[in-house]
Amino acid sequence: HAVRKAFNDNLDVDIRLINELYGNGQIENYGARTDGGLIVPNVFTLSNSVNAIQNFRSYNYNTPNNKVIGLGGIANIGWKDYLNLELTARQDWLYSLTYPSGVPGSNNYSVFYPSANLSWSFSEMWEDKMPQWLSFGKLRASIAWVGDGTDPYATSFGSYNQGTVLDRNGNSVVIANLNNANVLPNLNLKPEIQRSIELGTNLAFLNNRINFDLAWYKTNTFNQILTIPGIMETGYANRRINAGNIQNQGLEMELKVTPLKTKNLSWDVSFNYSRNRGKIIKFYPGIKEYAMMGDYDGAGVYAYEGGAFGVLTANYSDGSWREHDPKTGLPIIKVGDRAIDTDPSRKTDFQEYVWVNEKFNPEKNPRHNIGNVEPRFLAGFNTSLRWKQFSLYAQIDSRFGGWIYSESYSYGMGRGNLLESLKFRDKEHGGVERIDSYTGNVVYNGAIPDAIFAEGEKSPVTGANIGGMTFKEAYDKKLVEPWYASSFNINTYGWGTNFDAGAASEMSWIMLREITLGYQLPKNITDKINFKGAGLRFTARNIGYLYNSLNGEQNPASLQSNDPFIPVITGAVPFARNYAVSLNLNF
Repeated sequence: HAVRKAFNDNLDVDIRLINELYGNGQIENYGARTDGGLIVPNVFTLSNSVNAIQNFRSYNYNTPNNKVIGLGGIANIGWKDYLNLELTARQDWLYSLTYPSGVPGSNNYSVFYPSANLSWSFSEMWEDKMPQWLSFGKLRASIAWVGDGTDPYATSFGSYNQGTVLDRNGNSVVIANLNNANVLPNLNLKPEIQRSIELGTNLAFLNNRINFDLAWYKTNTFNQILTIPGIMETGYANRRINAGNIQNQGLEMELKVTPLKTKNLSWDVSFNYSRNRGKIIKFYPGIKEYAMMGDYDGAGVYAYEGGAFGVLTANYSDGSWREHDPKTGLPIIKVGDRAIDTDPSRKTDFQEYVWVNEKFNPEKNPRHNIGNVEPRFLAGFNTSLRWKQFSLYAQIDSRFGGWIYSESYSYGMGRGNLLESLKFRDKEHGGVERIDSYTGNVVYNGAIPDAIFAEGEKSPVTGANIGGMTFKEAYDKKLVEPWYASSFNINTYGWGTNFDAGAASEMSWIMLREITLGYQLPKNITDKINFKGAGLRFTARNIGYLYNSLNGEQNPASLQSNDPFIPVITGAVPFARNYAVSLNLNF
């Protein structure tokens, strides 16, 4: 480490050299459990076991398997506190990209990556010439490369990993597991390189009453190491590749304003905005798409070369998307068979209808691309108001766009569990008149779906041509019977069925995230009781959605994963609101 000043202390130079050796170490896990229950209830110790525990012990051992040796340097150069340049360079040697002896791999374990970061405070450079309304101004730019390896044993083809199990007599037995048994060997695996470019500015106005921060970034990952499905005829279910160029590009913005600021009254407002878009610039020779989420109930997430990195899809083989009329945009329907059951306990007799699914071609047209799973943007707002000893804070979060698939909605609608499934089931919810085949009474559970009949369809009542008519037009002309509501729900919703009927939707919401009301005891009172400070706060969090676009009033928090590329709702998470009262005392 060396520091140097020059040019009348106007130039600062700080240089550091670093060396690192890091990775995981030896891991040993011991375990045991009781047998036959506990001697003394609710005393959870091994010695409290009814029977001896020798047959219920476990032991696992893992050797160190991932090391990195790094050598680098950092140089910080500053000129008069308004111009700063940081330069870094690093050389790593990656244990995870070495091949074991006997495997003719390329051993591309060496990776070098530099970076440069420049900032210029022009308001300080031209301090005497700046207008009074501009309090501060800075421009910044950076470019950086980062190298990385892969998981341990990803290159260990044909080798074995030692393990230990216990036999039925409690004896330790050594076993061997073949590494990468189902992965096609890649003997030229290269390190990942990520290049990040960022341009930004910080501006402040009117004595720092207004602060603005803007950043644009672009990140490209070259040679990203991915495991993708292989060709079964090779004997391997998967193969590991270096993907060519995957890009993320986005914008981040924050605006802070202080409209009021006096001794007893202050008000601060903050707004933030962010947007990110992923894209595959180049993937891999001969491969133009990548399954980021496998088939789940007919839904998938794919990335396409030259297209979006993360598209929600409906797989045609599962009948997950209906065909739509290009003129009206309505889903296409056909006249089905008549549902007749003469069993006296059921006595069913009503007209069925059949949705037309988009045509499936496993080679040219295997799926329907619904939309990008990434949100169009995220935004937030918070405000803080203080009057004398009282304070009020409020926060709003929001998300707009990004497609999701809800299995819960599809099943809930098909089984009549959701409030929204009441549609067409009675007169109050839009059901039209029909004759109940069991009782012979007039009921109001007929459905008139928003649909259009396929060309060439004939009326089941008169035999007249109803092709090109909407269902309502045909019904008004008494050419079709209404669709029995229960049959409509069962045939429209369910396993991997008709995502366009509401199971797939864009997720947008605005949440009133927090309100906090506080009171701080005046200093003249805390001094009397020998406290440095005392305050009381009441906080409510997750107060409610001001806007929620999900069908069926689903909770957006029901997404099963924080991974944005697994945009699936598989179960209902209840809406939860939290309240807290806190007392802070400083001595």
